Amino acid sequence: MQQHSKQLKDFTPSQILQIVNWGAEILNLPASVIEQETTKIIFEQGVSKSYLIGADVNGRIVKPKN
Repeated sequence: MQQHSKQLKDFTPSQILQIVNWGAEILNLPASVIEQETTKIIFEQGVSKSYLIGADVNGRIVKPKN
């Protein structure tokens, strides 16, 4: 799988809602942080599906705690 990152605004509206909820629930990041232009959503592109793996907040990588 390949890792990619992009800003929240580059996702579809339904994906944005899911990402904001995931960020709040899993990463403990408020929506205001996720929506910033300097924040990039990190995901892995699989064959038929993408998986969220973290966020790059002003150069600081935030990933879920296991």
